[in-house]
Amino acid sequence: MAPGLGLAIAQRLTRLMGGSIEATSEKSRGAVFKVVVPVPEDLVFRDMATASSVAGKSIVIVSASGLEGALLRERLEFEGAEVALRMPGSADLTETYGHGRSDND
Repeated sequence: MAPGLGLAIAQRLTRLMGGSIEATSEKSRGAVFKVVVPVPEDLVFRDMATASSVAGKSIVIVSASGLEGALLRERLEFEGAEVALRMPGSADLTETYGHGRSDND
């Protein structure tokens, strides 16, 4: 891929979704890109009258990414689940939830 082509593609896709991209850079420090994309209303709020398949369930998310894990936890909690977020290899993960357990144990 040619230098700068990825940004051009990202700009075009972002504009097609009704969003925008801003970029700032500092010499010897790198660049920061801010992507803003509107979220359709039907994805933001869901009619709580429809029962979610995760409502009342306990879910453990194991994620090395604080951002994606936190967003997923927030959404699942909104749907009525009890959610725990853990980092891979965290001590309380194996102590609390076991190691190699299956539903048949």
